[in-house]
Amino acid sequence: MSDLILCQRITRPLENGHLKGPNNRLLTAAEVTSLCSMYWPFAEFGRAQLIAQCESGWWTGAWNYVGEDSRGLFQLNVEAHPDLKEWDLFDPQVNVYWAYDLWSREGWHPWSCAHTLGIV
Repeated sequence: MSDLILCQRITRPLENGHLKGPNNRLLTAAEVTSLCSMYWPFAEFGRAQLIAQCESGWWTGAWNYVGEDSRGLFQLNVEAHPDLKEWDLFDPQVNVYWAYDLWSREGWHPWSCAHTLGIV
């Protein structure tokens, strides 16, 4: 049996304003720890938690669509990484998976919060 992954196409609004992605909720520290520890090595998952908190405040529906199109916990920018556009980045597990994939290729450099926090 293979996994079935469903995604929902989300179109960026044309107007500026406050908007959250679907199923928006605030994750607990325990949930974020669990998600980050699934992918990052022990020495890095603390940094991953800090960056997610800085980027989204741990809100699953965080969406910066003014001047960019960044979604979810790690604010993955689908304009900079168009291959991610087809995934439901508002799903926290999907978002963390792709954030880890990006980190494994580019380190913490893609995240502005990594610079703000002095991680890079």
